Amino acid sequence: MSYNKLIVIGGSAGSLLVIKQILKALPGNFVYPIVVVLHLYHGSETSVIQYLNKYTRLEVRSILDKEIIQSGNIYLAPDNYHVLLETKQQFALSCDAPLHFCRPAIDVFFTSVADIWQDNAIAILLSGANQDGAQGLLHIQKLQGTAIVQQPETAEAKKMPKSAVALGVQKQYKPQQIIDYLLSA
Repeated sequence: MSYNKLIVIGGSAGSLLVIKQILKALPGNFVYPIVVVLHLYHGSETSVIQYLNKYTRLEVRSILDKEIIQSGNIYLAPDNYHVLLETKQQFALSCDAPLHFCRPAIDVFFTSVADIWQDNAIAILLSGANQDGAQGLLHIQKLQGTAIVQQPETAEAKKMPKSAVALGVQKQYKPQQIIDYLLSA
């Protein structure tokens, strides 16, 4: 393992543009793996991967069950599966019931990341139209990980970031501040 932090990003409505901006800003030698959990329309996973690959020097790919996490890759949660971590370095996919009407659910993944990575987790919750991700982000903050929520005023869909702020997530960053933080991590 050539990395000591895991970056996780969750989002829904209005988050794809910010994710594109983040990935576009990262250098080709960015060492930390990034895992993105989005609420996608069924069947849109491949087109989202193709879209994001146009804007980054890193590889964006879909997560496979039992896959080992590699440095410098960007992983997208597959449609209709929850993503968890089996170990610090290995994914697991689950067909458990949807949470917040979502599968993949951001809360499921963020909670798994918090329990395993604790203070070495960097989690970012972006724009979205429901509260998924807020509890998981708070769990990361409670276990001393870095929990960042997109400043609600800058989000296209404000419910997701506002839910995290209402629960007590403290770091509220504008998209450029998120990029600056990741580049200095």
